[in-house]
Amino acid sequence: MRALGHGFRIQPRDELEAMLAAQMTAVHNMAIQMSPREAERAQRQREREERAVQRTAEQRSKQEARLRQQAARASDAERRRLEKEAEKEAAADHLEARLAEVDDLNAELQEVYAEIDGLLAATLSVDDYVDLDLNP
Repeated sequence: MRALGHGFRIQPRDELEAMLAAQMTAVHNMAIQMSPREAERAQRQREREERAVQRTAEQRSKQEARLRQQAARASDAERRRLEKEAEKEAAADHLEARLAEVDDLNAELQEVYAEIDGLLAATLSVDDYVDLDLNP
């Protein structure tokens, strides 16, 4: 009769059962001895996995921060580019407005010149002698 622990007792009926009982006892004893080692090994494995998850989360966080900084820099660059474009458009609009003003002024001058030319033509056909001598 062999004690297996926890109150279990084996009573082999022949040699085969005796060998099996011996093997069961050896496996049981080895399992009891290995149990703390396995628990420690499993604990170390869990800790490694937790550290790996934490490292991955930190790396992801750092990557997201880098991407946000790049986006902010890109946003700054994009903002500067848009400001430059707006300045160019404003300059082009200003130039266009000034050219339109020049065209209007030139049209006014053309009208004035046409009026002067009309006066000159009208006065050439008329004798417009003016006697400035007030004494007769």
